[in-house]
Amino acid sequence: MAEKHRRNRADRHLKKWRPSLRPDRQLFERVARGVQRLGPGWNMNSHYEAWLRYCAHETNELPPRPPRVDDPEQA
Repeated sequence: MAEKHRRNRADRHLKKWRPSLRPDRQLFERVARGVQRLGPGWNMNSHYEAWLRYCAHETNELPPRPPRVDDPEQA
């Protein structure tokens, strides 16, 4: 039993820093399709990280806004 306690205690630090963002599935999928259109250097993780850097004042540059994917003119 002591081993289990030590193992859980050792793993506790791994769970502290990971955010748990769970947006609506349809919203997430629409944004993901839009971010794919930004270019090869962009994915959901890089876009989210760029937004967090802007919010944390590490940069003054907003990440590019993805195009609207539901608009037939953009399709």
